[in-house]
Amino acid sequence: MTGRFKSVLFLFAAVAFVLTFNLASNAEAKRALITQKIDESQLTTLAGNTRPEANELNDRGPVSADLQMDMWLLLKRPAELDKALAQFIEDQHNPKSTSYQQWLSAAQFGERYGLVQSDIAKITEWLEGNGFKVNVVYSNNILIDFSGTASQVENAFHTQIRNYQVKGEMRFANASDPKIPTALAPAVVGVVSLNNFPPRAMHKQIMQAHIDPHSGSEAPDYTAGGGYPLVPWDLAKIYNISPLFSAGISGQGMTIVVLEDTNQWNCNPTNQLGACSSTTSDWAIFRNTFGLGKYTAGSFSQENPKPQTGANNCATPSTGRGYPAGSGINSDDVEAAIDVQWASAASPNAALVNAACASTTIFGGTIALQNILSHPNADNVDVVSMSYGESEASSGAALNASFNSTHQQAVAQGIGVFVSSGDELAASSGDRDGIGISGWMSSQYDVSVGGLDFADTYLGENSSYWNATNNVFYGSAKSYIMEQPWNDSCAGTLLAHYATGSYITYGAGSFCQTNSSYRNATGGSGGPSGCATGAANVSGVVSGTCAGYPKPSYQSMYLGKMAGLVNDNVRDTPDVSLMAANGLWGHYYLICYTDRTSSGISNGGIVSCTAVQPIDWPGYGGTSVSSPIMAAIQSLVVQHKGSLQGNPNPRYYALAAAEYGPTGNSACDSTKGNGVSNSCIFYDITLGDIDGYCIANRNGTYYNCYHPGTTSGVLSTSNSAYQPAYPTGPQPPFPSNGPGWDFGSGIGSVNAYNLVMGY
Repeated sequence: MTGRFKSVLFLFAAVAFVLTFNLASNAEAKRALITQKIDESQLTTLAGNTRPEANELNDRGPVSADLQMDMWLLLKRPAELDKALAQFIEDQHNPKSTSYQQWLSAAQFGERYGLVQSDIAKITEWLEGNGFKVNVVYSNNILIDFSGTASQVENAFHTQIRNYQVKGEMRFANASDPKIPTALAPAVVGVVSLNNFPPRAMHKQIMQAHIDPHSGSEAPDYTAGGGYPLVPWDLAKIYNISPLFSAGISGQGMTIVVLEDTNQWNCNPTNQLGACSSTTSDWAIFRNTFGLGKYTAGSFSQENPKPQTGANNCATPSTGRGYPAGSGINSDDVEAAIDVQWASAASPNAALVNAACASTTIFGGTIALQNILSHPNADNVDVVSMSYGESEASSGAALNASFNSTHQQAVAQGIGVFVSSGDELAASSGDRDGIGISGWMSSQYDVSVGGLDFADTYLGENSSYWNATNNVFYGSAKSYIMEQPWNDSCAGTLLAHYATGSYITYGAGSFCQTNSSYRNATGGSGGPSGCATGAANVSGVVSGTCAGYPKPSYQSMYLGKMAGLVNDNVRDTPDVSLMAANGLWGHYYLICYTDRTSSGISNGGIVSCTAVQPIDWPGYGGTSVSSPIMAAIQSLVVQHKGSLQGNPNPRYYALAAAEYGPTGNSACDSTKGNGVSNSCIFYDITLGDIDGYCIANRNGTYYNCYHPGTTSGVLSTSNSAYQPAYPTGPQPPFPSNGPGWDFGSGIGSVNAYNLVMGY
């Protein structure tokens, strides 16, 4: 990957003796966990690892016995070693600690915090004894990549692998929780995945039903030229990134990786890997059209990262129908296009890398990240962004744990990880399965990036924030614009109030009852971690022994000191938020998305971005846009500081606590719009909510919904009188989130210049 200047790379040499001594001492102190003879008749169930879709209704019979499956086995550290790692990462992010920013290499991480070699040898011997091929034992010594047939999986893990038809597509999955010999259980978290259900890409096309910001009325069809779509110039103006560019802080020497399971169309026709065309690729056309071409250090490349050692487990991504054979391009290329273009908009001189592997039972982007982390200096990566996800309850305990483990390793190596919070409001499990958040972003070791919309249309103040004509690069924003959580649902109090004059969204004659166009659970996600571990007794629903991740110190230490933080003992999300709307109030993002396949055209693609004006380019929203933008802003922090920064959350929360205090800071209240203080690092979002439309599941049951006729947020698990809303936003009829942190926006959006200079 592209190199960079990094003083931190020389830090390893300066502390080599100390680290070597500590690592050696630690290795001697580690204890073996597998102490009993492996007895196949004594089994332990790895609970919480069966997909909700794996049910009789969807069952289409057993898979072929010789179906090839590629999997991960996640290992378990001794409790004292796990605690030591957590404390060391705390120290790495504490300026008062002697371990501050002493980032580890991949080998150091494995030697210090991996399992002892005797345990790894016994586990690999057991896998091979069951006929599996061990492809990679990662240098972190807690993850093994292995492969085998469905028959071997069934024999070794004591579960059937069956076909399931879901939403018209055939998938395979384990029919019950896997089991392993009890002797291995102390050293094994679980099989990360025994299915090929894909995650959701967190983007949304511009919606058809929307509010016309020019007339103030509802418009049933979106027409070209309507609204106020964002271009890079607008982004830089609204979030105050422009002064950084003027100061020479625009991403020089930085490497931003976006994690994908696809290559991109129109990158380099003769070679899909390596450097992409600087003139004809969609990325280049996007940059040149919107005035970013002058940042000549910026680059874009595609890679299928291989692990440092072992077999190559990063195959070329699957090629979708209609794409060139072997190109590795599939329908997720629109997500990849969004990621690289809008990350480049916020850090135009950075090197953008589309890192992608073929998805197996593991998402290809996750394989790519783990392979990158296995390299000695993690390929000089500064920040990564992932724009995919699904709920904790759906992913299952082992997959959730793998994200936590991988992101933990990344920050220990100094790399910031940014993940989309989701596009389902409070209902990442789906609007039929109650409140839940994405397990792909619920780890404390990543920055969960939520989604916002601008409130100028709701308040009737468009002309105060947008010029009547565009400049040469199509920008028209005048300043920062007041924001609200992105919410396309009839359950959103602001939309209901705008349309009906009432904040009440449910019950007889309510907005949700009378307006079918907005019956959805679409918008920026947030909420408490609820099923990171344990097992649901209602499939896909936070229930049973489900438990959330504990509240990280960067949240718990500010309870009572920063307005809005919730004393609920679990990790709360999101952390920060940026504009992510898809057009409800007229705001969305433009992308250059060339796609000559028929499916691509119907998905918003166009034959050539140069053939039409940008206003006719595809329009998208979603937290898949806000995440790479926030990662890119953090790359400007890294550039300014001159060294890797690891997990930004401890610093973000410290800055937010200082700004908001225990009662909030009215000067930084987003509703002030262009009157907000120019000293604010974060803008406090106090308007709106992330309430979503709730419907009963196929058994007629409602989960975690408002009891109709109340305004107190009483929950009901079985109520069919009305279609209620999720109570993670404000309690109706009140439209305000209140000061400080909240589930709709985290600590708020950012003034990028102030963040970089005050970090």
